[in-house]
Amino acid sequence: MFIASAPDTLKSVQDEVDGGPYQVRCSYFVQIGVEFDEAEVRAALPVAYHPSRAMTGGFCVYRADTGWAITPYSAGFVWIDVDGLDSPAGAKGRCFIAAWYSDKAGAALYRPEGRVRVGASYPIITDGTTVTSAGGPEAAAFQITVRPNGDPPASRSGVHNYVDIRQDRRVARTVAYSHNATPVDPVAVEILTEPPPPLRVLHPRRLLGGFQSFDMALTLGVTTPIDDDVAARAKDAASQ
Repeated sequence: MFIASAPDTLKSVQDEVDGGPYQVRCSYFVQIGVEFDEAEVRAALPVAYHPSRAMTGGFCVYRADTGWAITPYSAGFVWIDVDGLDSPAGAKGRCFIAAWYSDKAGAALYRPEGRVRVGASYPIITDGTTVTSAGGPEAAAFQITVRPNGDPPASRSGVHNYVDIRQDRRVARTVAYSHNATPVDPVAVEILTEPPPPLRVLHPRRLLGGFQSFDMALTLGVTTPIDDDVAARAKDAASQ
């Protein structure tokens, strides 16, 4: 496991994998959508981003076993939907509130000034319900529990823009996905002991639904700065 306190090791891995893009295959992927309190959302978001009117976001945990350069790894993250940075598929931009990537992916993606941290791999428990967690080597930061609702799997594909702050600049990474998704009913989202400060202020008001998948293809694009032209193109695409 790569530890965040070893900057030389992190830098060498970052140089080795050259920033992406990365294409990976996930053996499980669980996601829950949530609605947050407006005051909490505004406290958690970097000032450069503006929340969507619905005050929505979500929690996600997945495991990527095969792929290029950074697998295998586990990942978990929390996001808030933001305006003005819709993806080419029309999905709201997703601003990282906290994110963890284990092993080589953690070393490759971690930046001290961003919200991506070096994570650890936690078990997924499937026994009627699915329970899984995400966080750093010291402890899990959150846990999600879902239950299949009996609806059949459906093919889903699309593109998301994941955005963050790096050295006081807005940055984005486009992620394309394709999989068969099984709808699930959210049972619980739990914020655990000592989460990072932006996550610490969030308390989901309402669970909005979710899905799980046991075979998903992801392509993580190169991280790029967001300038005014990029934001304008995203806004124009969303209004068409």
